[in-house]
Amino acid sequence: MVACTAGTPAPVGSRLRCLSGEARAGRHGFRDKRAAPSRKVGQVSDLRRYRLMPVAFDTRHHLLESTNPDWEAEIREQHDRNREAIVARLRYIHGEANLEKVIQNVRDLGSDPFSTIGWHLHLWAEVRHAFLSGAYFPAAVGAGALAERILNHLLIDLAGDSASDEDQTVIQRVKAPTYGQALRILKRWQVLEPEAVEQFDLLRNKRNNLIHFSPEFYSDPRGQSLDAVTALRDALDSQFGVLVQRRLIPGTPGAMYARKEVESEPFFKRYMAPVALHVSPRHRIDHDPATNYWIVSDEEPVETDADTDEEFVRHLYSLAPEWQSLIIAAETV
Repeated sequence: MVACTAGTPAPVGSRLRCLSGEARAGRHGFRDKRAAPSRKVGQVSDLRRYRLMPVAFDTRHHLLESTNPDWEAEIREQHDRNREAIVARLRYIHGEANLEKVIQNVRDLGSDPFSTIGWHLHLWAEVRHAFLSGAYFPAAVGAGALAERILNHLLIDLAGDSASDEDQTVIQRVKAPTYGQALRILKRWQVLEPEAVEQFDLLRNKRNNLIHFSPEFYSDPRGQSLDAVTALRDALDSQFGVLVQRRLIPGTPGAMYARKEVESEPFFKRYMAPVALHVSPRHRIDHDPATNYWIVSDEEPVETDADTDEEFVRHLYSLAPEWQSLIIAAETV
């Protein structure tokens, strides 16, 4: 699934497109309702929040598990068909010789990060492919190298908001900051999530042992590689993922909206907001089967005298009446 704010350009290499209100009306036969409403004194115009959507995820490893005999016959048959399709795909990509090993690697590695769109996803896919195919040392080294590249990328992208003069000197040197230097600077800027710091630091130690030599790798190359690739996946999930609870407005079952307070954070502004959906609480997402694009349709703007997350939730059409009652009741306690 891919999505963005209407009118913004699509990231290079993605199948992402945002249609204007005029284009949406032509495709779906309804008018654009996002014209600026008349304002009333003391009211906030155009109440909006960023809706976060996982645009890169893969949970097919669950379908490689054995059929549960307690399931109904129809469900077992469907599961077997899904499993056969996934195995056929893995056979096509990785070949026949090591297919069982590939299947086990998929099961043990688990899901991809539930990440937003970003340049890192293509390189993550290469690391993941190396591990699945049994290239354990390249996968482990690649995980460490990609982590260091991500940290330096963050330094460059977020320097304008966070860097001191001394930081700028370090960042602009011909030789890029080391893994440890980049991690220390980003921690000082407080732009990394705590869980991401933990995983990046764990991977730094593994990377150093792999590159600067430690005999530990020879005793269990697959296990060492799995640990490194998993640490990278968890770091991406914790930093670029859409399920970081600190960022999310509570009480919106089935959808993820960013809190108002995180909109000004440098990382969110640079990486999350450009590929999120900046929507009114009264909106709809339409899928165009002809292009496979998701298109945002704001049903109507909302005016309120309180630009708060609670007010946004209260106006959501997607919430059942009983959920709205709970939210309203919580506000009056």
